[in-house]
Amino acid sequence: MALEAQKNMIIKGSPVAWMYKLTDSEGSASDALELTYRFDNLNTQPVAKFISAGNAAGGENIDIARADGGIWRIAKENLVLDLLTENQVIDSGGGADASGLGEITIVTNEAPIASTPFEGWTAFIADLIAKKDDKFLVIIPTGYSATRTGTGNSQKPDGYIYMIGKITNDIEVGSSVPSSLTITFAAQKASDFGVTTKTFTSATDGIKIKRGGTNYDISADKTVPVALGSTDFAELIKGKIIIKANA
Repeated sequence: MALEAQKNMIIKGSPVAWMYKLTDSEGSASDALELTYRFDNLNTQPVAKFISAGNAAGGENIDIARADGGIWRIAKENLVLDLLTENQVIDSGGGADASGLGEITIVTNEAPIASTPFEGWTAFIADLIAKKDDKFLVIIPTGYSATRTGTGNSQKPDGYIYMIGKITNDIEVGSSVPSSLTITFAAQKASDFGVTTKTFTSATDGIKIKRGGTNYDISADKTVPVALGSTDFAELIKGKIIIKANA
């Protein structure tokens, strides 16, 4: 009998996550994914919630009756506008582009890896607040099976979860010591986004997981998201969450 349990159960979380800011120019060739943050010190295993169609947008839907008793259903748009500025307010439902199909939550203990390293926690919080209304491609790992755990540099997450989202929770500063910050994203539609493929590399996207030195650390080339193709982006821009298993 094949030994299946060792590869079919997740036994350990992974303390990493990625945020790529969407530069969206109405579907033009200048659209891009900008690597914004790589987190390598998460407090808990990041969580993805796949919301069923019947519960989309927190259970608020528009139902249209049909003559034979059937019902057409679509998530209700929860548009909120600031009366003074007339700008959209991103509420817990995710705003006008929310798909209502999912959420991702991460909790970080530490300021992330960035193209320009942050000089402390406060600088990271200020940068995050400046970007809080942007859309991001958020990527989290699914964790490790016994087979994937291995030893030293042989560790690889079992797979990855991808979602285009916006931050929807309040950014609470000073709510815990030692520091930690919860960031929740609601799934977003991005129908005019022009990027259709993305290959991730260890040099730019990989995350080294610190485990106590050269012989123990998991190298960056072992923690790299699986590439995304045109079929994947066709689903992502609809506001869906996708999962891809590691090879």
